[in-house]
Parts: sequence; structure tokens; C-alpha cells
Amino acid sequence: MDNMTFVIDGRQFEAFVGILEPGETSVNVDEMLIRTDEGGSVVGEEDLRFITERLGQLPEELRRHDLVTKCPATEAEYPHHVYLLRWRNALGAWNKGWLDRNARMRWGASNIGSLRVLRRCA
Repeated sequence: MDNMTFVIDGRQFEAFVGILEPGETSVNVDEMLIRTDEGGSVVGEEDLRFITERLGQLPEELRRHDLVTKCPATEAEYPHHVYLLRWRNALGAWNKGWLDRNARMRWGASNIGSLRVLRRCA
């Protein structure tokens, strides 16, 4: 799966593969968020709240990917993390998780659990 656009209650979003430079196989989360945040498009707090109230409208095709936002995790034990949305098969539901902003991650892989930046389209 490459980039995927979808609509939730009239708002268009994109699960974006990310941007790697030639020869790169991974970059840290902060760097990828900088590269992909054109015009402030990476999902922030208001859009995350909107989406979490409508999780049932996320396309099934996204269940194999972790959807990364730029929202800082507010829990005290995760001060350097951002929220992501992750499908849990055992629960049959989307859950909020956390991702360390400094972690070097592989982007664009097609395997289960691969990362996509969640962006709002204009």
C-alpha cells in the first residue's frame, strides 16, 4: 500500500508513507514529522480528537499500519512520545499508542505494523 486518502464525515485525510532521501532506510520520528508536515498537515490534537470519536470510519486497509500523529503524549511517563493509532486484532478495535520521537524507524514498508504519517488534506 502506498499513500491512501480517505474521508471521515467530510474531512479528507491521508495515510502517508513518508519521505526518505536516496539511500535512507530509516529516520527518527521527529525528522519524518518535519519532512511530512507541509503547511501543518500532520494530524494534531483537534483532528486526533475528531478521528478518535469516529474510529469505526477508518478504512479496513489501514489496520495493518500504525498511524502516527504529531500530538505529544500527555501521560507523564511518555514526555518524549507522540500518539499513534494502532489496530488491535485481539480487541477488534483501534487503540491509541505512543511512539518515541527519537526512535529511528523504517518508513514505507508494507508489513503489518509499518508506519504511516496521518495527515489532513486541504
